[in-house]
Amino acid sequence: MNQTSNQQRKFKILAYPTDKSSELQSLFLDSENSIKNKLERPRVIRPMGWSLETRDIAVVGKGSDFIVVRDGRKRIELYRNGVLFLECLADKNFLSWNSEEGLRIHSLALIELIYNFTRFYYEDVINDFKLKPTTFCIEFSFDNLHLDGKKTYIVPGNFDALESRPYGSLSNNFRSKPRSFDLDKCNVGQITYEIIKEIYSTAFGVFIDSTTIPYANIENDKYFIDEERIKNIK
Repeated sequence: MNQTSNQQRKFKILAYPTDKSSELQSLFLDSENSIKNKLERPRVIRPMGWSLETRDIAVVGKGSDFIVVRDGRKRIELYRNGVLFLECLADKNFLSWNSEEGLRIHSLALIELIYNFTRFYYEDVINDFKLKPTTFCIEFSFDNLHLDGKKTYIVPGNFDALESRPYGSLSNNFRSKPRSFDLDKCNVGQITYEIIKEIYSTAFGVFIDSTTIPYANIENDKYFIDEERIKNIK
């Protein structure tokens, strides 16, 4: 995957089908319902929220097997074989918005972005395959979280949870192991919760309990990120 400058705090997330024998059907088409058009005009939970929206026109990348959209804060690549890659800034310009030194990951930013990423893959990319896969994987990474000797950190609970303990990133660079999801056994909210849970616990060492991850709910003993709770944020 193409990458930006190494001298920035960054977050990357990748989704791909477990079985790579099929391809996307409308990656290079300009029709209204093509996956290319959906990437250029992705659905959002809230106007001006943290989403996949770039307002860019997709261009064909080097090698002619993927398309790319970008803005000054993020870059998204979608490949013919169904790989979706997102790279974004993890500083005050995006994921650490409203943080004085750009070191505190904004919990809403992280959760809303990953929810939008997961929904786009689960509902749009998956349905564009010639042969629809039954499982897919997600993996994520962080780069340069100890830049200039200062650690990026996260705080459990809502962003305004001032009394919560901050957890600094455990390493400068972190890469997760692939996590597989069965399309018939989980939904967007559940998948998002599991990825957020893994980020908190493995990249930042946060102990997970029922209050750790905000904008979550529980149903049938399964936690999920509740889109309605995010929609209601002003």
